[in-house]
Amino acid sequence: MLVKAGVRSTALVMVRNEHIEECKRFIKTENLFMVLNPRGEHHTTIYMFKHSCVENIINFTLDKPYNKKALIRWIEGKMFSYSDEEIARFMGKS
Repeated sequence: MLVKAGVRSTALVMVRNEHIEECKRFIKTENLFMVLNPRGEHHTTIYMFKHSCVENIINFTLDKPYNKKALIRWIEGKMFSYSDEEIARFMGKS
């Protein structure tokens, strides 16, 4: 709820693997994006976020492939106190 409302840019939850599909359906009904990070044989961490540009930040922190230019633009936006929504809007134009 906090991510959808824009209060937080990202949330995460660790779930048992048998519940992943149910979680994915729920996240999609909330119009959010997600990144899955397997955490062993039985669990996966699900990162949820409202703006697609946040995926680069998550992937960077997880040492997964990411768009360096998009990451730098997000960092620059945060340096000048822009919201995730404004950064996403700007990145959608470029």
